[in-house]
Amino acid sequence: LKTLSIPSHLTTKLRAMCAAQTTTLYVALLSVLSTVLHKYSRQEEVVVGTPFACRTSEQFENTVGCFINAVPVMSTFGAPQKKTFSDLMTETRGMLATAMSLQEYPFPLLADKLSAPRRLASHAPVFQTIFTFQKAQDVDDELTPFFMYRNGHSLMLSDELTWESMSVPTGHNLNDLVFQFAEVNGGRDVCGTVEFNRDLY
Repeated sequence: LKTLSIPSHLTTKLRAMCAAQTTTLYVALLSVLSTVLHKYSRQEEVVVGTPFACRTSEQFENTVGCFINAVPVMSTFGAPQKKTFSDLMTETRGMLATAMSLQEYPFPLLADKLSAPRRLASHAPVFQTIFTFQKAQDVDDELTPFFMYRNGHSLMLSDELTWESMSVPTGHNLNDLVFQFAEVNGGRDVCGTVEFNRDLY
């Protein structure tokens, strides 16, 4: 597990680019990740999984439980003419919109339909990379270290109870790469973690 951060001046430039393209930081970072994966894998189609809350109905708003479902988002790089990064962000935004509309379709059923009949149990179906992004309004800065696996951060809940963050090995992860990003400091900065398969990297 590795931690990373995008400093304020780069985050500001990213936001300016997103504003010019009428898109979001989520779309921009996912497009960057897809481009990096394309560069190193040399694959013309890159598929990244991204989770959705799947609470599309008001009846589930106050229901306790995990409704999260991972949805694949594909980026293509094999067009006859070179695609600009702006083109890629536009494509990614459209793919995310489609994925959002299909977020309630169970991933196991999708995997069964798309996977080869004899796929390896050690190989994640459909995609091997996960990308998540938390917006500033969804995250309290005091809680960020806890879900971003940062060590040694404390949060006092009461005079007798204190939480302390601790990075705990998750063991075997079926996905080769897991990228988690979150806006912090009121959205001025972006921090993240990268979890990877040590047998490959």
